Amino acid sequence: MIGIAATAALLVSCSSDQTNETANKKTDRSRQVSIVSTTVAHIESATMNGLISVSAPPTVSHGTINPCPGTFDGYVAFSKALPAWGWHPTAGTNIHRICDTNRSDTKIQVTGRSGDSYCSNTCVTITGNPPTSTAYKFTVYFPSNVPSSNYSVQLEGFDP
Repeated sequence: MIGIAATAALLVSCSSDQTNETANKKTDRSRQVSIVSTTVAHIESATMNGLISVSAPPTVSHGTINPCPGTFDGYVAFSKALPAWGWHPTAGTNIHRICDTNRSDTKIQVTGRSGDSYCSNTCVTITGNPPTSTAYKFTVYFPSNVPSSNYSVQLEGFDP
C-alpha cells in the first residue's frame, strides 16, 4: 500500500476552446512517484526514478504520412493543455527520450514547439542542453493491430 503524502487539485484553463480542465495530482514523496490524470485529454502519467510513463487511449484511423511514420492504422497523440502545450525538457539534462517499450513495430513522431521534428522506430532521442524547443508533444503510430485500451510510453529527461 502506498501512502499519499500530499493531494492537490489543479485547475487549467484552455483559452483556445474556453473550456476548463481539472487534473488531480497525487504525490508519494517517499517513493518519488507522482500520478497525474487529466479528464479532458484522458492522459495519465506516473513518474518513478526519473522515468515518466504516459498513457492515453488510441484512435483507430487509417492514413499515410511520408516519409515517416508511413502507413498506419491508428495512433495515440500525447500533448498537454495550454499553456503547457507539451512536455518540457528537464534543465541540465543532455538526453531527452520518448520510447515505446511495448512493441517493436511502432513509429514515434515528435514535434517541438519551435518547429523541430523527429520520427523514428520505437524510440526518439533529442540531444542538447537546452534542446531546440522548450516543449515537445508526440504521437505513436501503429502500422496494424491498434490497441483497444490505454497505451503507454516512457519519457526520460522531461519534467512531469
